[in-house]
Amino acid sequence: MLDLHSHTRASDGVMTPKELVGAARARGVTILAVTDHDTIAGLAEAEDEGRRLGVEIVAGVEISATEPTGASVHVLGYFFDRAHAGLTAMLERLAGGRRSRNRDIAAKLTQLGMPLTLEEVEAIADGSVGRPHFARVMLTKGYVGSFEEAFDDWLGDGKRAHVPRF
Repeated sequence: MLDLHSHTRASDGVMTPKELVGAARARGVTILAVTDHDTIAGLAEAEDEGRRLGVEIVAGVEISATEPTGASVHVLGYFFDRAHAGLTAMLERLAGGRRSRNRDIAAKLTQLGMPLTLEEVEAIADGSVGRPHFARVMLTKGYVGSFEEAFDDWLGDGKRAHVPRF
């Protein structure tokens, strides 16, 4: 069995790359593409664990983009040159945009009466920070009653604490 779309804590997943490979193997997956959002930071760890467990790891990435209409688009890429200067520069640029956006989200939530710090969010992320991590902190602090409420009322596109992606 194969899975060509998976995320680790390097982006918005809940498992480390090692844990993800182990979970995939336990479910019978023999070929796994690690396609974290805008980063390839989890690939080396996944490949090490894949070799150990007999799971073939396909190098992947999911690039987040926005169409001119404002619609969100996620483009999956596979079998690329990780050292390619253009890819490296683009991923660094996206990471910088993500950091800036995260600072803005933390500030906006604080202004809206839900004080939290980016450091609190980073502490639970164990990798690249995204809106799901903000939702978890909001839930833990009792600002929302559910993960869904965090997105439906606050973090989702066009909602009160939404900050557009770079």
